[in-house]
Amino acid sequence: MKKITNQTITKLFSFTRQTWVKWKEENRQITKLLLLYFSDEELSEFLETGKIRKLELIKNISAKELEEKLHNNNTFDISILKLKLISLPNVAKQLMIDQLRYCIVEKKDYTLEIVKNYQKTHFEKIKEDIWLFIKDPSSILKANPDYFKKDRIKFIYYFENIITKDELLYINQNKEEIIKILETFKGLFAYSTW
Repeated sequence: MKKITNQTITKLFSFTRQTWVKWKEENRQITKLLLLYFSDEELSEFLETGKIRKLELIKNISAKELEEKLHNNNTFDISILKLKLISLPNVAKQLMIDQLRYCIVEKKDYTLEIVKNYQKTHFEKIKEDIWLFIKDPSSILKANPDYFKKDRIKFIYYFENIITKDELLYINQNKEEIIKILETFKGLFAYSTW
């Protein structure tokens, strides 16, 4: 936080620098408040716009609520979700991609029930492989891994214990984006199995 300049203070109070110095020497409460909780940038922003953006964002939140939001490990952060997704093993990335595509086609929310019960049928697998081969003949070399029971069990555990409610909400609102993230990083940052 940049120290408050005399120039900013004189604009804020419409008085001289000497008055500010005198108030500080008198140890007035207003000087303590300003010096302790405000930066020069914030006061300048207030003088220019009539508001301080940082305070506008939290003005209707109690100190207790704010503290909970700041210190709660379950708060949503897209970068944390992306790290969780790209660190998944390839088989789990592909499983999640397939589940999300299923949800898009069926117009369903991505839920624990889908994670637990989704099984790509043999017909769907063949149809998808043919479609991929038509689009890109080299895709035969990138065939999707089969889902082994142990992979599904581990993915269910992951889904239940690692993905937060806020992250799941974001996933449901951005299924296509999540698929792109998973496809982009499939094979780059994780082993092919758990």
